Amino acid sequence: MQLLLVISLGVSSLSLAAWLYLLLARGFFWHTGIRLGSSGTGPARNWPSVGIVVPARNEADVLSETLPTLLGQEYPGTVRLYLVDDQSSDGTTGVARNLAEQSGSGSTLTLIEGSRLPPG
Repeated sequence: MQLLLVISLGVSSLSLAAWLYLLLARGFFWHTGIRLGSSGTGPARNWPSVGIVVPARNEADVLSETLPTLLGQEYPGTVRLYLVDDQSSDGTTGVARNLAEQSGSGSTLTLIEGSRLPPG
């Protein structure tokens, strides 16, 4: 019983010490008001470029739900979206092109035709 009390006290003390370190010595890391920057501050060249690759095969039905959200991302740097059409037979490329033009983000989207599918 005494050994269990000592172990419990030791674990509790270590936990308390860890939390005190995090709270007092780590510079208020938990505050959500601290931001790295926003789109209104600083030039966009300070932000890394982002490339989003979307593999698609016969995805024409769901592109109207997914593609506009990807094209509408707000990021202060350069964002490029690459849709790789893997030999779709349902007009995925045409739907993607239309959605990009409707959203005004046509220059953000690059359509890539996948290679021929192997037999079978």
